[in-house]
Amino acid sequence: MKQTNFIEIGFEHIPDWIDFDYIDNDLIIYSEVKELPFINDVLKTSMVTIAVCFKGRMQLDINDYPYQVKPNDILVCPPNAYIKDAWLSPDFECDILCLSTRVVTDFIPENRLWNKINILSANPIIHVDNEALQIFELCMKMLKKKLQASVSQYKKEIVYSIVKTCLLELLENIQVNENGREEFSRKEILFKDFIKLLLSVEVKPRFLTWYSDKLFVSPKHLSTVCKEVSGKTAVTWINEYMINDIKHLLLNSDKSIKEISDYYNFPNCSFFGKYVKGHTGYSPGEYRRFLIDDRNASQI
Repeated sequence: MKQTNFIEIGFEHIPDWIDFDYIDNDLIIYSEVKELPFINDVLKTSMVTIAVCFKGRMQLDINDYPYQVKPNDILVCPPNAYIKDAWLSPDFECDILCLSTRVVTDFIPENRLWNKINILSANPIIHVDNEALQIFELCMKMLKKKLQASVSQYKKEIVYSIVKTCLLELLENIQVNENGREEFSRKEILFKDFIKLLLSVEVKPRFLTWYSDKLFVSPKHLSTVCKEVSGKTAVTWINEYMINDIKHLLLNSDKSIKEISDYYNFPNCSFFGKYVKGHTGYSPGEYRRFLIDDRNASQI
């Protein structure tokens, strides 16, 4: 079993290996992404991430579902998504804009864009025509040029006006991509709401009925929609997130097996042990030793 590290990224913590062009409390811009040091890690970001691809290809998993980004694609990754297994072609070129949720919700009235971004959890890639791509490219060039300029009285206001233009262009292209997809969009919305609910609770309930009750649908309908939209049933999503959370505590905390079992509301250590072994092939203690040994070996 391949061990992966879990890295959380937010405006309050940006790893040294990200060579960004600009950063403040609400905005990050960077372009140099040809080598991603976190390629073997699981990345969780608290930001809205917008990547505009101009050349080459990128493959990555978002919430354990594979996607491929190609020229004229815009990848919109909502906050709290899990990103892993990134691969870039040698000629890959893109600009990346990371925004706080405050910027997205404040700049676009009535939360229109925020709602669309959450829906994109089910299908986060928007394909645009050459004219739209040129507009995004121009916006990013303007942002970089203004940010490199000397300090002026209205510099920040101008920068955020350009950002708002980018967001409005994004909203317009999302709506163009959604034409003729009303029925499927309802399923995407339900899947989005399920993932959002799953991510919103630190201690995730293991029973499908908890989620279906919160979403006011039957367990069967929720599972069917998840399978159709993502290729996985709702129970599979719950278990995968649950095991990821358990793995993180086993590897990165000093909690005992009993403490972790109690923390995740298992009835007893025996039941917890069977659950972990059923999904990993290891008992909790064995899995902890495996994860620690594998991490140590990778650091040699």
